[in-house]
Amino acid sequence: MLEKLTGSEFKKVILTTTMWDEVDEETGERREAELKSVYWKSMIRRGSSTRRFTLTRNSALEIIAPFIEGNRERFVLLLQKEVLDMGRKLPQTTAAAGLELEYVALAKQHQMHLANVQAALKQPISNEEPQRRIEEYYSISKPLNFVQEKVTVKTPPTSWKTRFQWPWRFA
Repeated sequence: MLEKLTGSEFKKVILTTTMWDEVDEETGERREAELKSVYWKSMIRRGSSTRRFTLTRNSALEIIAPFIEGNRERFVLLLQKEVLDMGRKLPQTTAAAGLELEYVALAKQHQMHLANVQAALKQPISNEEPQRRIEEYYSISKPLNFVQEKVTVKTPPTSWKTRFQWPWRFA
């Protein structure tokens, strides 16, 4: 999703880990290694960097320093280019298309869990099993319902350009 928002400018993305005060160093390092090797791997390979935020002023400054040092260099998000320069409506953007794909995958997962719950309820099993399946179904349903509420993207009126000027300052 981040790629769909930013485009290919991964060198300007700093992936930051938090909550170092809530875990021991070994656990934190293990989780950070997993983020780097699995979830963030492609972004790091394309130039993104990583930092730790340890709730100190110095760690915060280390995270934002590259942005301060490069303050003369403008960076425009892919989403901004698509809406402002290309005249696309929000639902027509790459980010919206990515969100729709995630929604479809989540809906399929939801349907699969629903089928499992329905099958479990038809079989004679212990009293606890149907309740566990129902709770599992509802735990899956909550994110889907949240996504359904958020996925309806409304496009601002065509007069939105008159209210804002680049770079995102009120007119």
